[in-house]
Amino acid sequence: MMKKAVLILALAMMAIGASAQLRFGVKAGVGLNSIHLDNLPADFESENRTGFTGGVMVELNLPLGLGVDASAMYTRRSGAIDKYEVGVRDYLSVPVNLKYKFGMPIVGSVVKPFIFTGPELAFNIGKKQSEMGTEYKKFAASWNIGLGVELINHVQVAAAYNMGISKSISNVLGIPDVVETGAKDRCWTITAAYLF
Repeated sequence: MMKKAVLILALAMMAIGASAQLRFGVKAGVGLNSIHLDNLPADFESENRTGFTGGVMVELNLPLGLGVDASAMYTRRSGAIDKYEVGVRDYLSVPVNLKYKFGMPIVGSVVKPFIFTGPELAFNIGKKQSEMGTEYKKFAASWNIGLGVELINHVQVAAAYNMGISKSISNVLGIPDVVETGAKDRCWTITAAYLF
């Protein structure tokens, strides 16, 4: 009985491996960034700033519409709280997402919608401090959730919301009452990718 179970499991793993598809591609996009502070005074507002991202990606497609994708992206973020600019920050971002593609009869090879979610690790590769003294953390973690569509099996267009888990800024200077607090990034991103 145990030998049969092991044999069935081995055959299933071989079938999954045979039907898995690994693809590489390039990806670029724009982001609408904001800064989130837990104790922001009522008379202050976080203001959005535009950023951009670009890099390479890999996607592993598994049976039943499941897949995993990972990217190495140069990402530029900024933000402001009222008139105080937090400054421009440069990151090497590594998002890893679990993806589900919806199979569609007849048009599945032309249009394939998908949803995805997963963590993103961002490593600061730029300045460590702004002109006003705001300090940027070396590392920040966040969580992505999004949706998109794959066209003609090569082009993917996606929109995602990126919510900061850890603080990306350790000191927001020049703002009364919130000098010692830290801040997290929040970002809406639209990307386009081409997979070979």
